[in-house]
Amino acid sequence: MSLFKYTKKLDLIISLLFKLIKSIDSKHSDLNVTKSVKKDVFITSKEACEILKCSSVKLWELRRSGVLKTYHFGKNIRLKKSEVYHLIQNKL
Repeated sequence: MSLFKYTKKLDLIISLLFKLIKSIDSKHSDLNVTKSVKKDVFITSKEACEILKCSSVKLWELRRSGVLKTYHFGKNIRLKKSEVYHLIQNKL
């Protein structure tokens, strides 16, 4: 094979690699965005009370009635921050 044919094939391979890298980068950045959106932040009851501007008794009533779902980590009770803000948006 002549040097020209090798160079032409090499150029083709390089251009394909660049296209592949661009597609991987775009897919990778999309994955980072979806991971950050799906990532849940858990807060304590005290923090939820501060966000909702309510007492701990009112928060307990919201939890007991099923309006807010609680998550247990051992003895610790946590709430999802997104669910607390969702409650604010739906109630207003």
